[in-house]
Amino acid sequence: MLLSISVNNIFLGKNRRWEKETKKLRKEKSQRALTVFPGLEARIRKRRKKNLKKKISNSMRKVAFTLLCLFFAVSVTRGQKTYIGVKSGGHIASAFIDHTIFNLAINSGFEPNFHAGFFFKYLSKKRKTKIYAGLQFSVNYVQKGWRQIFLTNEPPYEAQMNYIEIPVEAIGYFGNKNNYFVTGGFYMEFLNSYSLAKEPNQNNLGGQDFYTYEPDRDHEAGYGFRTSAGIFRDFSFGQLHLEGFFSFSISNFIEAGDLTTETPDVSNLWTTGVSLGYLLSLGEKEK
Repeated sequence: MLLSISVNNIFLGKNRRWEKETKKLRKEKSQRALTVFPGLEARIRKRRKKNLKKKISNSMRKVAFTLLCLFFAVSVTRGQKTYIGVKSGGHIASAFIDHTIFNLAINSGFEPNFHAGFFFKYLSKKRKTKIYAGLQFSVNYVQKGWRQIFLTNEPPYEAQMNYIEIPVEAIGYFGNKNNYFVTGGFYMEFLNSYSLAKEPNQNNLGGQDFYTYEPDRDHEAGYGFRTSAGIFRDFSFGQLHLEGFFSFSISNFIEAGDLTTETPDVSNLWTTGVSLGYLLSLGEKEK
């Protein structure tokens, strides 16, 4: 048994050394390419930013088309009721940071954060069906970010990124006085500000990798999906709205550049939390 354990350790040690050597060779290869072709890195970053802008533009077109389809679907019903209001709440935020080729050792933790904004709700009038449809459009200020935890005595690294987030969601709901709902849709986000802690001591990371947001390199805009579930109820003074939600950025906030480097090409922010909203009715349209 001891012999098998020692043999396994030998093989594991060889595999780790092989991975390190492979990473080193790929890094040297990419550095040689950048030396031979000056300006290559800048051109790669420029191309990637151009591709991201194209993806965001295509996503906006898809969201607009989906919104128009949903708006038409709701508008052909017998009547509609519209609301406008505000909401706020708390959530936890983190990030998923990795590389598709290199196996990065990044231990991301949670950060408690805050969000607030206003939203517009467009609901079909209740009729004989059991499930009703609607639309929800929001403009929110959302604090995102993450905490990287190290296995050494190095203090955790905290990064906070504050976004203006614009979600568009379809609503399905049912109920009588208490209305239970589920939403799903996409959002665009635009970086408003950020706060980054002092970078850790690179010699005290215990073999872990460290990457963070760099303004000169990384993206200020992105997109993702959002879903929520909760309850709302109409009162004489307005409507109360309570929801639990989850959002995940499909786009990467870190610009990876050349895939032969170890800069993460997967960097997604996510949040999950609770919101409480208050809305006023703008009236009901009959058909």
